[in-house]
Amino acid sequence: MKIERTYVLRSGLAEGLKKRGGLGLRQLLLKDPPSAEDAFLQRLDFTGQTILDIGGFQGIFTIFFASRAGPQGRVVAFE
Repeated sequence: MKIERTYVLRSGLAEGLKKRGGLGLRQLLLKDPPSAEDAFLQRLDFTGQTILDIGGFQGIFTIFFASRAGPQGRVVAFE
């Protein structure tokens, strides 16, 4: 029996968003300051944009981009 859990991310680009399944322990447990890359991406306006997430893996960037693109934007993720 597989137990799926939902976690709220505590740091990184997807801070405050929920993630189901696999763990990203650093983002779940630690409240790290944003990296230079994270800070840069947080300053950009993605509203209504189409964003390509190449190498989506666990989807942290995908979730971040989707939350920032809003209902008029879209994210296409490739893994």
